[in-house]
Amino acid sequence: MKKRRFCLITTHVRRFALLGCAMVIVVFLASCSQSPQIILEESESPAGPSEVWVHVAGAVQLPGLYKLPGGSRVADAVNLAGGPTYDGDTDALNLAALLKDGEKVVVPIKFLSALQPFASGMLPGVPNASPSTGTGKINLNSANQAELENLPGIGEVLAQRIIDYRTQRGPFQTIEDIKEVSGIGDKRFEAIRELITVQ
Repeated sequence: MKKRRFCLITTHVRRFALLGCAMVIVVFLASCSQSPQIILEESESPAGPSEVWVHVAGAVQLPGLYKLPGGSRVADAVNLAGGPTYDGDTDALNLAALLKDGEKVVVPIKFLSALQPFASGMLPGVPNASPSTGTGKINLNSANQAELENLPGIGEVLAQRIIDYRTQRGPFQTIEDIKEVSGIGDKRFEAIRELITVQ
């Protein structure tokens, strides 16, 4: 009888031991199955900021090649180059633009920026000045009504009077002759004299 009880106790102890081992194995396998997931998540994390190389030129204190962290702006590159010179026109740049690797940032000179309209054959206040004269000026003897209307203070009526004048009396000999047109006095002539020609 005692022997049978001992056997039953031994059997229960073995079952508990096996159950305990099974639980340990399950916990171990569960922890192992999570490890690859952790590694995967770490591998998918974004890399740190890359570096970009840019060439800063033009009206800056220290033009040259510079290395900046990724995500830097044009303003960062200009500042790294010592900032603009006294005549540097940073307003001509988009200082908030993101830099790209291999990009060239050129800070123009204010004087040259101001001359840009003249370089393209245009004049301030005269968006459609005829380039046929080679000077960007309006030729009073060949300009059409639309071109004449681009002159300051010359509207549709005065432009037509200029055309009628040269049709009836022949071409203008000097720019001062335009004062012979009704409605164009000394004040209006002074406003356009630098913008007109007869040749």
